[in-house]
Amino acid sequence: MAKGKHVAPPAKRKSKKSLALIIALALVLTAAIGGTIAYLIDVTTEVVNVFEPTEVKCRVAEDFDGTVKSNVRVQNTGEIDAYIRATVVANWVNADGHVCAAHEAPVVNCDGTGWKLHDDGYYYYIGRVAPEGFTSNLIERCTLETSEVDNCTMQVEIIASAIQADPDNAALEAWGYVPKGSTGSGS
Repeated sequence: MAKGKHVAPPAKRKSKKSLALIIALALVLTAAIGGTIAYLIDVTTEVVNVFEPTEVKCRVAEDFDGTVKSNVRVQNTGEIDAYIRATVVANWVNADGHVCAAHEAPVVNCDGTGWKLHDDGYYYYIGRVAPEGFTSNLIERCTLETSEVDNCTMQVEIIASAIQADPDNAALEAWGYVPKGSTGSGS
């Protein structure tokens, strides 16, 4: 060996070469992964969401001349077939619009066909109603009366709601009931 020159033992030379090789491989892998990601970002096209929500809504339609409420039905004003339910709220009210507590709530006869009173207090229209379609009459005719006591007048309000008819389990999950006459299991 020459004097003044230091030569590393063979084991140290190998470990330096291995370290250099590992670093080089890491740099190559990093460049390859980065290049692939950049390529995918550059080449991947945007995916457009084609889901369009629809509206499910309804309105109560009725004839009312001030004392007689008739032809009370519900219209599906939404964009898809719907199931319809309604409840009737009847009270005696005074001139200020406050409920007369001394009177029992009047009973309103829901004499229409195509409706079923369920044990939850709602009347369910049997079957689907198409967009812009109407149910049959829930109430054919109801005459509003005035009480001699407290000068109270009978007030009858119909509150209706609609839910999408497809799938049937939407009504079952939201209302716990699917009206008979549909493809679902009503009771």
